[in-house]
Amino acid sequence: MKPEVLKFRFPMPPNRANARGHWRKHHRSQTAYYSQLDALLMFRRLPKPPRTPYGEVRATATLHLYNLMDQGNALNRLKWIEDWLVSRGYVVDDSPKHFTYTGLPTQVINRREQFVELELSPVGVVEDDRGPEAA
Repeated sequence: MKPEVLKFRFPMPPNRANARGHWRKHHRSQTAYYSQLDALLMFRRLPKPPRTPYGEVRATATLHLYNLMDQGNALNRLKWIEDWLVSRGYVVDDSPKHFTYTGLPTQVINRREQFVELELSPVGVVEDDRGPEAA
């Protein structure tokens, strides 16, 4: 069975570059963003997780923004998305061994709305008690 390439369209996470503030405010913002993604998943606006988490993926990201960002801040915006994908069982871990980008995120000017397009291409194989399965 050939592993499925997953294509996502996420709402733009908050810009946390150079962020200052109390940890509780940051945590509430992150929890609210995860809840928003969970609702999108529940209403089938995001693809459902695979039966077993992908062992290794290559990710390609496109950020649709009002204005261009520097590359460091653009990468920083993807962190909450990576963590959500791991916590919901799409990928085993977000360490470089399991989750790598094909390159820096592409940035597209979009004056109407901001969002992130992410494509996950599985590479590895995960084994569970049902036997090896392409991941």
